[in-house]
Amino acid sequence: MSEAPSYGPPDASGGRSAARQGPPAELAMSPDDLKSSIAKAFHIESGDLTGALIKEVNELIAVGDFWGGDEAGMKFYNGDAEVPGYAATAEAVMTESSAISFFYNGVATRLHDMGRNVEAADWASIAEMPRILR
Repeated sequence: MSEAPSYGPPDASGGRSAARQGPPAELAMSPDDLKSSIAKAFHIESGDLTGALIKEVNELIAVGDFWGGDEAGMKFYNGDAEVPGYAATAEAVMTESSAISFFYNGVATRLHDMGRNVEAADWASIAEMPRILR
């Protein structure tokens, strides 16, 4: 038999309901967590995604002009009025993929900044604490 979560207001039986009043202590994050582990993870993912994209694009380029030079091949590569071709679609995929990598890097930067802002706010609140008169 599982017990009810230890957070939330008491329910009718005196236990705790699952309605959350805030994160449990084990989910608390410090400014250092934001700046180091969480921001670092997003930064690493950004680099990994960029590296994977470059690897895949280079492998595709190494295949060469697989569409050929005939009319069907040119239509596949250039497309027509109704459907974009391989060239436009491949460029769009690379643009969107690099945008995802750029987004991850931006999240890492902003998480790091958030951690610094929390630290600055903590120090500002300490500086404004009333002094005890002697």
